[in-house]
Amino acid sequence: MKIRAAGYGTRGPLWLAVSALLLLLCSDTGAMASSTRASADSPGASTGKSIAAPDCALALVTDKTHSTLRQFRGKVLYVDFWASWCTSCVLSFPFLNELNRSYQAQGLQVVGMNMDQKPADAQRFLDEHAAKFAIALGSNVQCAKDFGVAGMPSSYLIDRNGSIRYVHQGFRANDTVELRKQVEQLLAERPASP
Repeated sequence: MKIRAAGYGTRGPLWLAVSALLLLLCSDTGAMASSTRASADSPGASTGKSIAAPDCALALVTDKTHSTLRQFRGKVLYVDFWASWCTSCVLSFPFLNELNRSYQAQGLQVVGMNMDQKPADAQRFLDEHAAKFAIALGSNVQCAKDFGVAGMPSSYLIDRNGSIRYVHQGFRANDTVELRKQVEQLLAERPASP
């Protein structure tokens, strides 16, 4: 008898439990939104230390290239994991567009990492909610695991040296002040000398 483990792409009990948890984390109320400083132990802990960001493979929609997050070294990165079924993601996209427009010339790069299993679902979302920042489609599951993504949306602010400095889970409209302040702080810092 063959036993198949439930996981991404299957419809077993684990898939249902993970889906229910993600839907709860991505509720309309955004009650689970939180922001913390990254630590050496866990991106979500709040000891004030930073850790190196994973160098994930990217399939960028904007210029149809395949690369990695490392290509943005020297910029401040706002890496946002999102999915088409996430209602809080709908709310975050206008903010991410505005953030990218306002700070791109100063060195900010917003990268949206889509987590949909079906590319058509992601494309429908993007057709309704235009992204004016880099979008990575394709299989971003390993990247999400490397970052320790716990729910949608999950955002990681990475400094010019490639270290995760802030982790933000969920999104509410009143989160924008804190997020903008964190971006401005990282943009004001000079990168370390090689």
